[in-house]
Amino acid sequence: MPSVGRRQRAAAGEQNRRMPEKNFMQPAIGLTVTFKNVGPLKRSTLERDHPDPEWERLSDAEWWSFCTRLQAKRLIDSLRAEFPVGQRPYWKARKLFAATSFDLHSFLVAGRNLERSIHRLRKHDLEGFRPPTGTWRALHLLRDIHEHWDALRSGFRHGILKRAAQELALEYPEAEPWSLSIEPDGDLRIANTVSLRTLYRDLRSFEARIWWRLRILRRLGRSTATKVPPNQTSAPDGFAAG
Repeated sequence: MPSVGRRQRAAAGEQNRRMPEKNFMQPAIGLTVTFKNVGPLKRSTLERDHPDPEWERLSDAEWWSFCTRLQAKRLIDSLRAEFPVGQRPYWKARKLFAATSFDLHSFLVAGRNLERSIHRLRKHDLEGFRPPTGTWRALHLLRDIHEHWDALRSGFRHGILKRAAQELALEYPEAEPWSLSIEPDGDLRIANTVSLRTLYRDLRSFEARIWWRLRILRRLGRSTATKVPPNQTSAPDGFAAG
């Protein structure tokens, strides 16, 4: 005669066999998971540690080159959105015109920062990574004109040019600030001086060369910032040597 313990275990086994199989892959009914933000979400381009100097300068140039190309595409898209002209209400057309003008201004700001990053490459013996284009001076002057529009715009109307406007007229007599020209071949020219198609092509090649060098530096372990600043033979950027 089986003992009481054995009879209980047998009864429990029979009950388990009668229970329906449970699919543990299905979520539990009535279970709700809520994630709550308990503080601000931040992102920053400032790295607190000290990156490798060559890695940082190449990364800055690649970053601003990409931003310049990105803004160039936005400028083209904004200009296309204005067409067909004369078939929209005035307030709608005015907003589209303003969007194109602002994208042009933003493009020149990105181009000016790209020029500054390229200057840092040249300053640190990385001349070989300079893109093959001669439009930087024009972009520099156009950016200054757009930045100080309130002081320089009336000078173009009255023929009294000063500062960047005067320099642009002397170095680029054909320049027309605040203008965009769609050429018969589809190219977009800024202020009658900068070919957007040529600049875009040069920057693609420029970024490819930088990426190749960054890839080598990463294999060498020079892509990781360190707590200790690297040895510097010159004053840090933004500081005069004392």
